[in-house]
Amino acid sequence: MRDVADAFALVAAGGADAVASDEVLLLGYLASTGERARHDVVGEWLSYESYGIMFARDDPALAEIVHKTFDHLARSRELRWIYQRWFMRKLPSGVRLGLPMGPQLERAFELLGLPPD
Repeated sequence: MRDVADAFALVAAGGADAVASDEVLLLGYLASTGERARHDVVGEWLSYESYGIMFARDDPALAEIVHKTFDHLARSRELRWIYQRWFMRKLPSGVRLGLPMGPQLERAFELLGLPPD
């Protein structure tokens, strides 16, 4: 398979019963193709992959900017607004992912200083 679209094509053709992939990719595909009414993401996570930001170790000025920016975004609650904008509300393309923030991400944001809801 090259991508999620290929995997869904295989399911549609009867060559597979399900697709396993990143939750955001699956929901994005379902939303963009209008297939959300016919398919859903179900079951427990098969794995959990944390995300990060990488930059050169020898760039303390950039490191300070990144840390200060995330501190500000968390304490001002802007992190929550950004998440709502891109994962819960309608995107510029017109699709809506409808992906509530999971407990792991909520906790990670709280550790950055985001006040609880």
